[in-house]
Amino acid sequence: MCGGPFAYRGLSALAYEKYLAGVVIGTKETHVSNLLRQECEQSSVPFLNINGSSEIENLIEWLEEIKPDAVFCICFPYLIPARLIRNETIKFINFHTGPLPSYRGPMPIFEVIRRGEKETAMSVHFMTESYDTGSVIYAETLPITKTDTFTSLALKLSERCGIMVSNMAEMLQFSSSIPSEVQDQSEATFYPFPDVKELKIDWDTMSAEKIIALINACNGWNNGAITSFKDNELHLITVSPEPLAETRQYTPGTIIELFSDGSADIACIGEQKIRVCQLGTEDGLYSFDFLKQLGLKMDEVLGSSINLN
Repeated sequence: MCGGPFAYRGLSALAYEKYLAGVVIGTKETHVSNLLRQECEQSSVPFLNINGSSEIENLIEWLEEIKPDAVFCICFPYLIPARLIRNETIKFINFHTGPLPSYRGPMPIFEVIRRGEKETAMSVHFMTESYDTGSVIYAETLPITKTDTFTSLALKLSERCGIMVSNMAEMLQFSSSIPSEVQDQSEATFYPFPDVKELKIDWDTMSAEKIIALINACNGWNNGAITSFKDNELHLITVSPEPLAETRQYTPGTIIELFSDGSADIACIGEQKIRVCQLGTEDGLYSFDFLKQLGLKMDEVLGSSINLN
């Protein structure tokens, strides 16, 4: 059971080892679901598309038909019905893209990057009736580099997940029991899906390091961290990995310098600055040369002209 392309390496690994009993995808994106449907039909693998939480009950009859030994969930977006989880004949196992119990929730990749963590984990756990609360079978840690973005870290975790699903399938086939450890509730934190306020850059309070982390966390997911110029909502997408020292005190968010390659230095608090290399709007990706057409000049200040709800 998956939510999209993140699970494809895992699906391929299971199919290669002849472990794949069927595939469920939870998505409203018809292009993604149709591609996966075609692959399953060519391989004679049962397929089900859950197009919204209202269709989750379709899963019950479908599982009764194919009778799997276990269900692996990889970024599946909907809560599994409790009566299925309680079914002792099928083991429900989730592959969570973050450390447990400290990063429960739907977007751990975003959260670990924006909070400046130095490492993350791919965690395998038995599923319960609540999100991400079941006993952990095992976890594998991965370092987070200063240049990692949401996209690059997701790719690394996807590769690791492809290996871990095969290992888990072999454990189920050859082991009489699967050891696991109950999560420590005192260390548990659940992060809900981030709202728009968490995606906005607050130039007046956020340090250069935090702004860089937020931009990286949004790169490849939200089309960048949100700021504004005049009446235009902007998304800052790519940024240099280290803040730079600035000798003058500027209003945070001030455009200090525009470069010929389309990048720009922007002032932050604490006499630091960041170098942003790419930005975007809802219409596409741009360099700072694009903003010159909108009247951008040196010493303009970003983020103070419109109210982004």
